[in-house]
Amino acid sequence: TATAEITLLYIDLNHVRKGIGKACIHFIEEWLSSNWPEVVELIVDTVIPDYNSGFYKSVGFIPTGETFCDFPNMRVKTLRLCKELKT
Repeated sequence: TATAEITLLYIDLNHVRKGIGKACIHFIEEWLSSNWPEVVELIVDTVIPDYNSGFYKSVGFIPTGETFCDFPNMRVKTLRLCKELKT
């Protein structure tokens, strides 16, 4: 079994709430199912959970705790969300 991570999903603010993000998640899940079927979990970390976690929850992700993203000269607390993929 394996885990895949979404490192960045950005939708231009002029195009939010048009289904683009959901379509991207659906595409990623379908691609993983077809090309990397060993993946059973998809994770994402967000540095702005108050803004992004609602979207991820709406597409089936569940918050699992805090973690950190390391940037040059900076460590930022993030919220990790996970989604089990259908096998």
